[in-house]
Amino acid sequence: MNDNTKIIFNNVNEISKKYNLNVKNLNKKSKKQMINIFNGNIYFIGKYDSCTYNLIGLYYYYYNIEKNYDKMKELYLKAIELNSCVAMNNLATYYEDIEQNYDKMKELYLKAIELNSYAAMNNLAIYYEIIEKNYDKMKELYLKAIELNNRKAINNLEKYITIIERYIYIKNINSSNDVVLKKIKELEKSKTINNF
Repeated sequence: MNDNTKIIFNNVNEISKKYNLNVKNLNKKSKKQMINIFNGNIYFIGKYDSCTYNLIGLYYYYYNIEKNYDKMKELYLKAIELNSCVAMNNLATYYEDIEQNYDKMKELYLKAIELNSYAAMNNLAIYYEIIEKNYDKMKELYLKAIELNNRKAINNLEKYITIIERYIYIKNINSSNDVVLKKIKELEKSKTINNF
């Protein structure tokens, strides 16, 4: 099968598997819309709600053979007008991954965070950790998401703390073992350790 062969999706699980999308929280209507949209039937719907704008935006971002980012942005912005945190996160991810416009990305994540989007908190925390190396802001966002009982934030902060604890433990070992000394040097070169 070549890249131009049209795939017909029979259910949302097929779409989810192919594009690694989370479809757990979609209701029956949204699932039906998603199947139609990803099968290329994007003008059947009538009145659009924020979920529909998001689904069509996903179509233009992931599936459409000729990616149409302008159309995708237009649809996400319509969903954002309806206070869709999902659209804010999706558009922020586009600005981060495709345009690498971090100012617009932050603006959208912060807007979603104002609406208590733990996904935006996690995404912006990861940005602060990996791109800006601002570990204070990273920790602040993870802790805010943890206050909302978000498991992903707990896991992400736990990984970060584990690295720090491992460094402290290894550093306190009085050893001439080359493997231990090499690990200490690796950790000391890490921006994570130096900024803790």
